[in-house]
Parts: sequence; structure tokens; C-alpha cells
Amino acid sequence: MIKDLKSDTSGNFSNLLERLLMSPVELDCFELKQAVKGIGTSEETLIEILASRSNERLKAINESYQKSN
Repeated sequence: MIKDLKSDTSGNFSNLLERLLMSPVELDCFELKQAVKGIGTSEETLIEILASRSNERLKAINESYQKSN
């Protein structure tokens, strides 16, 4: 479905639709990867995810993050 959306849409709208199709845990993993990708680190994103998620959700994020690497 994501491939179809990418072919029919573009830019920020395409990115938004892709993120809306992710589960909350998948989205958190994606955001964490983006936060540490490249030269700088987005400390705001890291703090938001680590400080506002439940322990159960953090465990799920940890498992999902490890599987995707």
C-alpha cells in the first residue's frame, strides 16, 4: 500500500501518509532513527520519546528497533 501511495503522491503529503500507516511503536522507532541520523542529534525527539512513553511501550520500541537494525 505504501508503494501505491508513493507513486500517487509526493513530498510532505506522501511522508504524512506513510507515517499515518505506521503503528505507534513503528513511528517511535522511525523518529528515533531520524533523531540520531546524520551529523546532529535531535535531543528534543529523544527526550520526548524516552520521557513520555510507558515502560511497556519503551520495551516494545526497544525490541522493534533492534529487529529493524
